[in-house]
Amino acid sequence: MSIILNVLPVGAGDCIHLRFVDNDSARNIIIDSGPSNKKAIFRGLLNHIKSSNEKVDLLCFTHIDNDHIRAASLVFADYEESFDYINEVWINTVIPDKINHNPDYTLMSIDEALDLSRHLLYHKIPIKTDIIKGYTKKVGSAELKVVSPTEESHKNYLEYWTNNSKNTLMSADTSKSNGDSIAFVFSFDNTSILFTGDSHNSVLIDGLDPLGVNENIKILQLPHHGSIRNISAELLEKTNSETFFISSNGAYPHPSPETFELIDKYKPDVEKTILGNFTLPFDKNIDNIQFINITENEYIFKNKITIKSEKYNG
Repeated sequence: MSIILNVLPVGAGDCIHLRFVDNDSARNIIIDSGPSNKKAIFRGLLNHIKSSNEKVDLLCFTHIDNDHIRAASLVFADYEESFDYINEVWINTVIPDKINHNPDYTLMSIDEALDLSRHLLYHKIPIKTDIIKGYTKKVGSAELKVVSPTEESHKNYLEYWTNNSKNTLMSADTSKSNGDSIAFVFSFDNTSILFTGDSHNSVLIDGLDPLGVNENIKILQLPHHGSIRNISAELLEKTNSETFFISSNGAYPHPSPETFELIDKYKPDVEKTILGNFTLPFDKNIDNIQFINITENEYIFKNKITIKSEKYNG
């Protein structure tokens, strides 16, 4: 059994490819697609999987912000292409005829989300919406346990778009879109990885214990590209992780310097590892953290997981 975690270099956004071999069968999970200017990378990833005669077992759009969905919307707009190798899509989106259309919606990519939904429907790719805490899915012998969003945060998200006539751009820790972000624990071969999207810290904490996720999270994706607004000491303690990864390019600024300081103080006698798919812009002389640029160096976790940041050609 083998696992490859590829955190693709899509700038400020997310596009993550998880490939694992399960009883001689290759399995592929894609999480998000990146922004519009990274269309070629997402297109290249799909071409790579298709040319390998493999399937995309799951394509998960964590939430509808541009930096997570726009590249896919542009790729699926090609109605001459067949995407019959994609088995299922997760996307928590809204019903088109219930939205009070307003130009300001583009701030949170609502127009792109509706376009993406229409493209997926055209290609007859099975779509599952309303993915909330407690939902589980098997991909081969791997198990996915959803920890975010909660039923309440998902309801707040839907009500926001259906009951308000105007959208305003909100800060990260109160964004309804981020609050509805899909996060799940991937468990396979005694290894667990928590993929977080841009989930709220409080929602992640709320979602972990009730699911019975008692095993240690071996690898934690730092939520919201490492923003300090989406992580806390309590979350670190609940996951018990010592290895973290970030998808970002240093914009906004993500990751926050305060996030590194928080991780440094957590388990003060243990060296932690932070993997980034860009050159981390901060002082690397932090006592208890090893920084690794995975665009330059592949990282092998516990002889089981290869973590890298490979850029596929379109």
